[in-house]
Amino acid sequence: MKETISMKLFNTLQRGKEQLAKEALDRIAGFVESQRTEEDSFKDKSRKADLYYTLFGWILSYILGIRLDHKKMTSYLSRQDTEKLDLIHYAAYMRCRIVRQLMEGGKAGLLLRSLFSTEIKPLNEFDGLPHNDMQSPYTQFVWLSLLEDMGNLFRNQNSRFETGYGRSSIRDSGRDSIRDSSRDSDGDSSRSSIRDSSRDSIRDSSRDSIRDSGRSSIRDSSRDSIRDSGRDSDGDSGRAGTIDIPGSLEPYHMKGGGFMNTRDGLTATTNATVAALAVKGQLAGYKENEDLFFLRDLQEASGGFGAAKASPVPDLLSTATSLFMLSCYGKQPKYPVRDFIEAHWLDSGGFSATLLDDKSDVEYTFYGLLALGTI
Repeated sequence: MKETISMKLFNTLQRGKEQLAKEALDRIAGFVESQRTEEDSFKDKSRKADLYYTLFGWILSYILGIRLDHKKMTSYLSRQDTEKLDLIHYAAYMRCRIVRQLMEGGKAGLLLRSLFSTEIKPLNEFDGLPHNDMQSPYTQFVWLSLLEDMGNLFRNQNSRFETGYGRSSIRDSGRDSIRDSSRDSDGDSSRSSIRDSSRDSIRDSSRDSIRDSGRSSIRDSSRDSIRDSGRDSDGDSGRAGTIDIPGSLEPYHMKGGGFMNTRDGLTATTNATVAALAVKGQLAGYKENEDLFFLRDLQEASGGFGAAKASPVPDLLSTATSLFMLSCYGKQPKYPVRDFIEAHWLDSGGFSATLLDDKSDVEYTFYGLLALGTI
């Protein structure tokens, strides 16, 4: 069966772990544990417990073999008011449930729980959507991957996907390919160049002149394009709502390649292009196209990708997601990336967003490990 986007991410993270020697793994795991709260949630940039960051922390804990208290995890999730969550945080909540099941019962336990699909809110019922647009590439990426993860019926016919309930889940479609995520204890020092606890060898003469590109390209804009994706309440997936992906992505496509997340945008962004390529790849297969080569050409000689072509500095989020999508299509980047990734590895054990940042969080540490997994 088709491997879900989340399974591709999990397997890439696992490969990233395998790139590292024991000393490096211990440093990264130590940082992840430092971001953990007493309730086994994880902290955001302001050091407060946050559901979105908790997802990254729980995934990293699973991959790195960090033990969490299942009762605390369950208690934390039980306190979330899912009716008030926007799409991003709702997706984080639902995926946190999956990770908790993985950590509690392993793959076998998850398989038993995934025999039936899990009902989720209709897309049109969320108060907050990325860019306030139901059809933006990033919204469609989040929604499609959520449908896959929750076992809702996924159809490739005519490049459409549908929501459906009470049917066999596809969450286990790639689950058997997850290898044991317990931390490797043999300390094979030949597997990575990221073992030196000091970063004296990392040089970047332009660091002082770089400005943080941030994540501003991930959230903006208008809701005028929203239309009801529908969901049949009687569980008949044959009458469930559909979105024609190729048609609805077209208004966001730039001539010459790449995608925007807003219909009135002036330039393609990395986030939108990666999201659109993921949706198209899952629906119609990962076939070469002009947007794939547009994405590859966004890479700078430093090895990094920026949030857009004109971004003043490449960032780890854009780099990791671009490398991940190129790997999904079986394409190599134009330039080597290891030095760029290592340059963002901090003494704390975490990874920074850009070379200007001297602090880390679990989100960017996730992206650091993801980027390593594409090498």
